[in-house]
Amino acid sequence: MKTNRFWYFMAAAAVFAGMTTLVSCDKEEPFEQEIIESEVLEEGVAEEVTEETGTEGTTLSYESWIVVKGQTRAAFENKVSVTLNNTLNNVSKEIEVENWETGDAEISLSYKAGDSRKNGDYVTVTDSVLVCTVSYPNFSFDYELIYQVAVYDDGVTRQVMPYYTYENPVDNGCTLTELEDVTEDGVTYKRQQCTHSITVTFNGREYTVSSAIVLKKAVKGEDVLLASRIVDEGIEFTNTGFWSGEVVSWIMLEQTWSESGIKQVKKEISLTNDMLESTGVTTGVLSSMLGPDDFAYTLEIENEAEELGSRTENEFTVYQYCWRGIVRLMDKTTNGSLAFSPYDLTYETAVYKDEFVTHEMPSYRFSEPETSLEVGSWREGDGTYLLDVKTHFSLMFGEEKYETNNSYTFFYEENAY
Repeated sequence: MKTNRFWYFMAAAAVFAGMTTLVSCDKEEPFEQEIIESEVLEEGVAEEVTEETGTEGTTLSYESWIVVKGQTRAAFENKVSVTLNNTLNNVSKEIEVENWETGDAEISLSYKAGDSRKNGDYVTVTDSVLVCTVSYPNFSFDYELIYQVAVYDDGVTRQVMPYYTYENPVDNGCTLTELEDVTEDGVTYKRQQCTHSITVTFNGREYTVSSAIVLKKAVKGEDVLLASRIVDEGIEFTNTGFWSGEVVSWIMLEQTWSESGIKQVKKEISLTNDMLESTGVTTGVLSSMLGPDDFAYTLEIENEAEELGSRTENEFTVYQYCWRGIVRLMDKTTNGSLAFSPYDLTYETAVYKDEFVTHEMPSYRFSEPETSLEVGSWREGDGTYLLDVKTHFSLMFGEEKYETNNSYTFFYEENAY
């Protein structure tokens, strides 16, 4: 879902357009006599804000103060201070809707006045509420961002005391999560939870207020799939061994249902792969003492894999294939085969199918085969010469590399020929 990124508060409008918030004040010593004249010398607000966070929201408290100089029967100079409390209330409610359409939210701001109370003889604290209305095509809800404003009034001087307000609000958007059906008064409801949040700046720090809106839609008939399309896909290894492994292939579908509306569904299937090494020739007798450059190591692989069979799992058809190959050690002087190792390389693919989509799932094949060999030196023992040859064979399967090594021993008897 797209988000409405920035919308800004008009700070000046917050002062007089209806002041609402939860606030408490620290009471100063009252002026005991009638004030003849007065003026404000200084004013300020504490930089330190006390934060308390709970399940219902966050409360932010800080001190606002002014210094008043005046005249009664005698001159005076007093500091008047008050503690102001701001509250970010989380939202939790149920809303009945006709369908699950959301789209982009429209955000609107308004103000409403709350309670006022005296704090000492000359200070009035007013609760103010900035109402942030989040409107979707089928439903809307409000965040009530509460702040407090204090006004000093001794009959001669009237002064709005310094205060913080909310700035730079950002709509973080919402996500829908499917909930279990409920039956109320004989009516069955499909339900989804809309989890939404906004972030605001207060005194240079960011705070987030969230909502958990349960949307209820009365079931009027059978929930029928109307459309389906793929929006994402992927594949990842879940298990790897020396010559075997398992991957999970998945797609993300956006489905449109007659009753439950639009929702995203992940479909996944496990696919296996394996390398089976059959028994081959590992030793042999040579007719001559071959040199290191007289050996060749070749790989013979079928051009196409053979389909071994298939199986059905829910909406998937899984196909198993075998790619056969022989790794062969050759005598270059005669072009004859000295030893060989046959391999069966098996892997699986899958096809997803519903009423609207037929899709080959992401899968891996064996690729990039490589071979190498290491020829040792002849050694003599009891009139027989022995030679050790080591071979290496590797393959890629997706991002995983499979490797194996074989050792061969060859004999040559000088008097046998």
